[in-house]
Amino acid sequence: MPIPLAIWMAAGVGAAGVRMYKQMNDPAKIVMDAVARYREEKYKFFKGEEVVMPMIKDLAEIKLTAWKGYGRMYKILKAISNRPSSYAFKGHDGVYMMPNDLEHLVEIGELIQIMKDKNLLKIGTGIYSVVALEGGASAAKGNASLNQGTAKSALEAFVTSPIDSENLGLIEELAVFNAIVCAPQLVEDQDLDSADGSKMTKDDAFAFKENLDLKSLALADASARIKKLSEILILLTTKMQKLKEMHWQQLDKLEAIIEGKTDYSKFTADEKAVLNYGVVLGATMRELARTDVVITNGDITVVNRDRLHMLIENMKDLVPVSVK
Repeated sequence: MPIPLAIWMAAGVGAAGVRMYKQMNDPAKIVMDAVARYREEKYKFFKGEEVVMPMIKDLAEIKLTAWKGYGRMYKILKAISNRPSSYAFKGHDGVYMMPNDLEHLVEIGELIQIMKDKNLLKIGTGIYSVVALEGGASAAKGNASLNQGTAKSALEAFVTSPIDSENLGLIEELAVFNAIVCAPQLVEDQDLDSADGSKMTKDDAFAFKENLDLKSLALADASARIKKLSEILILLTTKMQKLKEMHWQQLDKLEAIIEGKTDYSKFTADEKAVLNYGVVLGATMRELARTDVVITNGDITVVNRDRLHMLIENMKDLVPVSVK
């Protein structure tokens, strides 16, 4: 029942209040405001994706490049006789890099080369999103070897799938990214354009608003998660880049060492330290690389910040302060 104008005037609301009341109860205005809010959240969501996608690419490429170093490490350890069963550097004790671990990493390196040859290492195939965000991308399901049984890692699945990479781009990559982070399904622009509150009853307009407002909230939540993801991606990329640089420096030194001697028992203390440091760096980088950046529970995804921050904290003494 409309509120009598006299009541509005007595309350000191005046004409402005009357207009506000009418607008608040106007179906067309109700729908228009709900659509405007959703469009704003959709824009923020797209801007978040625009910011995060280069970060996804950067981290994935560092991980893919780092795997090449494990092939070098494999050859170094295979060449050294009487090497220790475990390695230690500063507070990092009992670090193992067994031959079968390295063989697995070498297999991954071979898969990466195949993907490169097939032009799969690009935005659009989904490889960047999977490698950057899923720590188990290189692990075969059921812990089976890549060359045994039917279990396949995500990387091997990419290699063996018929993907037409030439016709894939940012839209396809975002589809994979959105699936990993459990982004909400978007309302198409044409559906928003066709929403006409002037043809709705007030109840229908409020029902439309309630439904669309829930979708706006879901988008706002997704945007907030992407922002948190961006923050951890920046940190993780920086730390992994430092580890990779230091790891490859030790590999250069070790390759020079084994040109003159391959018996670990004849290594000098400094040479043994280089080997231990190199293995610990490689193991630390592997642990970071295989830790999920996002954790999914049903249709909810959260950034795995606590675990990643713990690993990053543990690597502090591995990278010199002078290496920024």
